[in-house]
Amino acid sequence: MSIQSESIKELAGALAKAQSEIHGASKDGKNTHFNAKYATLASTWEACREPLTKNNLAVIQTTSMVDNELVLVTTLVHSSGEWVKGVMPVRSARPDMQSLGSALSYSRRYSLGSMVGVAAVDDDGEASVGRDVPVEVKKEAPKAFAAPKDVQERNAYKFNKGPWQGKTFSEIAFGEEAQQFKKYLKLMVEGEKDLSVDQKTILGYARDARIV
Repeated sequence: MSIQSESIKELAGALAKAQSEIHGASKDGKNTHFNAKYATLASTWEACREPLTKNNLAVIQTTSMVDNELVLVTTLVHSSGEWVKGVMPVRSARPDMQSLGSALSYSRRYSLGSMVGVAAVDDDGEASVGRDVPVEVKKEAPKAFAAPKDVQERNAYKFNKGPWQGKTFSEIAFGEEAQQFKKYLKLMVEGEKDLSVDQKTILGYARDARIV
């Protein structure tokens, strides 16, 4: 699958201008599992929609089937006809529509943010208009259970021992050994109190990926 048009000269120039105006996405959602805030899809769109439109750019997100797997196709297009495309698998922990919808929304916000350069920020928007924002002091969650900075960091994590030593999280969790990995995770959940730091990290990544 092609990832961009033959030329992206006009698109690149327009995106550079748009990114100078794109602001951070407010963390308006809350992940109850990690007790942490995150930027929702709506907030991510709010951060970039106007600058993109102003510079003749648009983002199109559609779904497709690749090798019997649902994928999200995110395309950044310019009025000149130039385009850049990205593909991300949509994986749901359960087969029901609610879980699939949640997984799709998760994929859409990560893909949109990555495509145009939107980062989540703690500021709720008040600071941008010069108002004082009360700082809430929070006790940080244990690092082992913290959500990864992004999907790429999680998927690039390498097992340093055991039967999957040297393999990445993505290779195991979404590859041919996925079923065996889920059984391994089930055992980890049952004995969660006695896990090592590495095991807690793996379990945290699995939960973030909605595998468990």
